Amino acid sequence: MAEPSYLPSHDLPRDEVIEAYFRLGFQYSEIIGFLGRLHGISISLRQLKRILKAKHLSKNGKHSQAHDVVDAVETELQGSGSYIGYRSMHRRLVIDYGLRVDQETVRRVIKALDPEGYDKLKPFGFCIHGAIDGYSRRILWLKRIEAWWSFLRKTEKNWWMNFFKDLRDQGQYCDNDTVQVECLKFCFMQLIQDELDRVSMHWNLHGIRPCINQETPPGRTDVLYYLPELNDFNGAVVRKFVWMM
Repeated sequence: MAEPSYLPSHDLPRDEVIEAYFRLGFQYSEIIGFLGRLHGISISLRQLKRILKAKHLSKNGKHSQAHDVVDAVETELQGSGSYIGYRSMHRRLVIDYGLRVDQETVRRVIKALDPEGYDKLKPFGFCIHGAIDGYSRRILWLKRIEAWWSFLRKTEKNWWMNFFKDLRDQGQYCDNDTVQVECLKFCFMQLIQDELDRVSMHWNLHGIRPCINQETPPGRTDVLYYLPELNDFNGAVVRKFVWMM
């Protein structure tokens, strides 16, 4: 089972691996599970807490400074972050910036900084594909998934759509010109792929809330995929079915 690049490498020392999982937001039991499953490391809860304490890492630690949160949100709002909600922004700040902040604070910062707050990229030469795991809803790779267009529209994809439309409306790009289409792909393909990989990572690390008549289990997506035994959901484990350009 290939592991995603955002999970800690097997080459890292044990304590650095533990810190990496902690900073990704995993719970104690989940960290212990990943250590055993992916790294062959057996550790008790008491040992884990002792290691985290020595690194001054705690689930109840102090929140990040307000100016650090504001700076990070401002940076995100200058790009595709201007098209995401406060929950997705919160995930970015925690995972990408290592900040400790609650969702309500993020919502208020966004409201103060950006009060204004199903087109596809195919016409511009970019086709998005992917596959999703039926049990955990973890993004595996990218095949055509119609259910994901509404999600992408609310996140990075819409920012790029508007950017390319502006180029076309200003006469700087013609989508009927094969050479221009290929040049656009050459310049932006990797940037968009990096954005999609980022969305994929955030999705795989986020938690799915329980709901009535739920056919698939609640919980953190990566945990459901790699450590299904930690979940007591009675539904069948269904595999498989994300995005690549």
